Amino acid sequence: LSGTDDELAFILCTAYFELGKQNILRGALSSGKKCLEAAKESAKRTALNTTHITAVIPLYAAVAENIQAPLLEFNSQEYALGLTDVLDFELYKYLTQDYSHTFSDPLINKHIEAKKMIKNRNYQEAIKILAEAENLAKTDSYNAFVVFSLYTDLESCYKQIYDFENAYRYSTKRLSMLEGFKS
Repeated sequence: LSGTDDELAFILCTAYFELGKQNILRGALSSGKKCLEAAKESAKRTALNTTHITAVIPLYAAVAENIQAPLLEFNSQEYALGLTDVLDFELYKYLTQDYSHTFSDPLINKHIEAKKMIKNRNYQEAIKILAEAENLAKTDSYNAFVVFSLYTDLESCYKQIYDFENAYRYSTKRLSMLEGFKS
């Protein structure tokens, strides 16, 4: 395309954001980061309102930048100030482990429920809930970041109860995912 007008820049911004988000949630982090950068650039070239997109980009960029600890790459106070009920607020609540939030995604709901058990050092119950969540993860709404976090928690819980065979199994799954994130 030669030149871009407001509408085309808005469409490109939206498309790049959705592609970036989809790539990141599927584990293609570098592709996702490139798309998010393109979304930011397209947002600068339009007069149409893109705040609902540009407000969420830092959240996904943080996940893509540091899949193991996204909050280290993320200014949560600045993000929270810019949001009320914007798109993907649920991912933010998940990252901050807001136990009071009611999650619409059953996978995230189960994982947060398990995190409560882990916090209370009830590892056996947490493992049961995490196993249920792992089964939920096998659906079409696969979210690589949540599954990666599930494997991390399963590995940790099994270590806590000295079941090193299962801890190793989930460590292997987690590391396999981590290797796949490099694409």
